[in-house]
Amino acid sequence: MVHSFSKHGVGGIILIVILMTLMSLNSSTIFLKKCSVTQIQQSTSSQVQQSTSELPVADGNIESSGKEQSQLEQSTSELPVAVVHVGPHKTGSTTLQQFLVSKENILRTDNYQMFWSGKRKRTSFLAHCFVDKEEPEWYGCSEEVTRQSPLTREHVLAIFRAVLDGALDNGQNIIMSSEEFDRLSFDVAAFRSYLVPGFRVHIVISYRRFYDFIISFYNQLLSHRIIHGDRFQSISFEEWVVNSDNDVIEQVSQMHTYGVYKRFAEYEDFNISILNLHNSSNDQSTLENFFCNHVDNAVNTCEHAKSIGNTMNENGSTDLFFKIFFDSIPDHLPVKPRELIPHWEAIKSKFEGMEEHPLLCPSDETKQRLLELSIQFEKKMTPESWYNSDDGIKTLVEDFENKMNTTKFCVADTKKILETNEWQELKSSIIPVREG
Repeated sequence: MVHSFSKHGVGGIILIVILMTLMSLNSSTIFLKKCSVTQIQQSTSSQVQQSTSELPVADGNIESSGKEQSQLEQSTSELPVAVVHVGPHKTGSTTLQQFLVSKENILRTDNYQMFWSGKRKRTSFLAHCFVDKEEPEWYGCSEEVTRQSPLTREHVLAIFRAVLDGALDNGQNIIMSSEEFDRLSFDVAAFRSYLVPGFRVHIVISYRRFYDFIISFYNQLLSHRIIHGDRFQSISFEEWVVNSDNDVIEQVSQMHTYGVYKRFAEYEDFNISILNLHNSSNDQSTLENFFCNHVDNAVNTCEHAKSIGNTMNENGSTDLFFKIFFDSIPDHLPVKPRELIPHWEAIKSKFEGMEEHPLLCPSDETKQRLLELSIQFEKKMTPESWYNSDDGIKTLVEDFENKMNTTKFCVADTKKILETNEWQELKSSIIPVREG
């Protein structure tokens, strides 16, 4: 459930299907452990309850620290903590990483040190030091460090070791974030060998509902126009999930939060918590939720996150409704993609001036499957008390139904649009006259 993908236009990726049951806690911050662990340590007010499933279920709320914030329980161990946010992709990691880079001085007051401070992407290069070189979109682990004198993988890992050793010598905690830790081939065991036994490792994984996750993933694939011969590489969501050589929904489900969890949960000495991006019960921003509920003893950083809310810049979403319509015109008219480009503005103006667009939406079968998986992952990744609340599955179903028949999941019916009378004049002007 990480990084890899089937038919992307640039190359296919084979994903491994691994099924496993999860456990949940009755609080907005949940801790998960490997299945062989029968109890999860929490505050004295927490209760541990054994589930009938294969994995234990721990119920309990995180105790307030007395500083008007919900802090994670401090371990009895004297070891410093390494907080590692591992994405996954498409869950708003950019905002968190921008905060980490710009607020290092505040993090230091909470005794946290970043790995390779200064640029948020440097941790991504570190992550790729533990990723299989054969994995698509692997970009190495040292290119950005210094262009004048590129470092080798060995040098990067030596720097990583030196940073960790320095933190241990000074009794400092480490914090890092990169969605590249979610990659399918990421070698968790090798990465762990640098952190354990020196640090208590706390893995934080963001949770986004599956139907939102998969449409965001699809949009990213279409965000860059790719021309193959005389065709644009743009297809509808339904075509993408139905006409691929592989089961796209199954593959993308393995890149979701649950798949990332399964790989890291193999190690009993990892504490794992889920950052629920949909939990609005406390009116917390994502930054506040992360630093107040998922970063051990980050009192000052938590207070600062409260003060700024969600004011950091995020990666903006792209409206692909018109783009997909434009790219599909050569499927219905005798015109090549490159011949359409000069008419972009005229076609866009005509399209946006329409009062109503006929739509092609996902089939009932596709919608049912997406809904079932979304509910399944909601139950696996959030505590029972939350997914049974008004904010949980009830809201999930309502939001799903509202989005499924809109332009978020549907595309314009290009054939019907081009057949209407209002498009005949423009249609004639964009079809080139060919000799012979």
